[in-house]
Amino acid sequence: MNKQNFELTPRELNVTRETLKGKSTKQIADSLFITEHTVKAHLKNIFTKTGTKRRIELISKLFAIILENNISDSQLNTAINSLILYKK
Repeated sequence: MNKQNFELTPRELNVTRETLKGKSTKQIADSLFITEHTVKAHLKNIFTKTGTKRRIELISKLFAIILENNISDSQLNTAINSLILYKK
């Protein structure tokens, strides 16, 4: 897969990052100090720009891009461990 540039805004990147952490719309809104309506609007824009329709599809697409761009095993382990530790 070629490197992709989805041209997300800085705020859309923040929402994407929080989505990857498994946060709900309310949790994202609280952590970014915005309304749930604004989070939903950002997610709609993110889905359009990335060609996805749901959060799980977005997450899967982003992880596929990461894996196809040959990140090192240690970087992958760090990312996975960070996600696991975040959930505890």
